[in-house]
Amino acid sequence: MFTKRTIRQNSAVTSVDTSSEALAVSIAKKARVDMGFMQGLTGFTEEKIASDLTGVIFRNPQTLRYEPADEALEMAQPKDLDASEISVRLGSTWVDKHYVQ
Repeated sequence: MFTKRTIRQNSAVTSVDTSSEALAVSIAKKARVDMGFMQGLTGFTEEKIASDLTGVIFRNPQTLRYEPADEALEMAQPKDLDASEISVRLGSTWVDKHYVQ
């Protein structure tokens, strides 16, 4: 049934060509944006990597570390409302006339 190896040894990534590849490896290996690790993979400066990844990562002003942008969006989401916390005024522009009648 098996005539050749199907499982390969895990090979360590030692270099990449782009900042986005470095980010993917950093998140896969370290589970965070590790700027020093990414600099070692690419040979780019911190400023170049941050510039290349504008909109994908951001610098957290509290911790001064880079974080993925999608994490910031999740933390900024308001809490879910219960049905009792939602009120609708008749005549609101977003309520269709069909429902008011």
